[in-house]
Amino acid sequence: MRWPSPALCAMFRCYKNHLDEDSVKLFFQMDIIPFSFIAKFFTLHVLLVTQITSTDILHVIVTESPFSFFFLWSFCQLFQVLLVFTAVIEIQWSTVSSIYCKDMPPNVYRPHSVTITEFGAVGDGVTLNTKAFQNAIFYLNSFADKGGAQLFVPAGRWLTGSFHLISHLTLSLDKDAIIIGSPDSSHWPVIDPLPSYGRGRDLPGKRHQSLIFGLNLTDVIITGANGSIDGQGAIWWGWFHNHTLNYTRPHLVELMYSTNVVISNLTFKNSPFWNIHPVYCRLVF
Repeated sequence: MRWPSPALCAMFRCYKNHLDEDSVKLFFQMDIIPFSFIAKFFTLHVLLVTQITSTDILHVIVTESPFSFFFLWSFCQLFQVLLVFTAVIEIQWSTVSSIYCKDMPPNVYRPHSVTITEFGAVGDGVTLNTKAFQNAIFYLNSFADKGGAQLFVPAGRWLTGSFHLISHLTLSLDKDAIIIGSPDSSHWPVIDPLPSYGRGRDLPGKRHQSLIFGLNLTDVIITGANGSIDGQGAIWWGWFHNHTLNYTRPHLVELMYSTNVVISNLTFKNSPFWNIHPVYCRLVF
């Protein structure tokens, strides 16, 4: 008899708290079992799940009919084939993913950065900060051809109405930052309907603009350290169920005809309608 290979020993160490050592050594040292490494690994897992002991293994191999052992051996061989099939699928998916993800923009460094408080914003959850967001983004537009810019939202509850993004902009939220949509529908401008619809509207005709909106943009990042964007949608849901809406409800984020967009590490909640709505966009990650 031989000790298992180093790899099998490493696997045994992972399982040693759940399986008796004799079971592992007995099953993997016996020359009469011509399993491949993969089949052996699966068998080890079977031992763990079923709590088979060394006595049980000897009972199958020595005292029972050969059919019992042949069944176990065949099952492991079948599992090996399935693993190979799975590996092929995984390789194919990795190839497709690499082709798709090669277009994903790398982490973008913005040479210019401002904080929303520099434009008079107050994060008390009561003060309306729409003008502060609009003015900050208007200012940052001057850096679009200089590597772009970042608008940082620090910790706080930042109440705002709808505002527009620009190209080459990073909107970044602190982990304790919450951008809150105003409960006043007049703070969500009414705009033209989309060029086409499925079932994504409440009423024919115009609609409310999303809380964060962008049109014909490129190189836009909306991110954070797991901050939040809260649409306070309950009031909109009430209007919807009471049939008192005048226009289709807004989304939290809507970008139209835009490219190279990254949205990450944020929590979107309580949207009046949908959370994130890209329309005729390319390369949205």
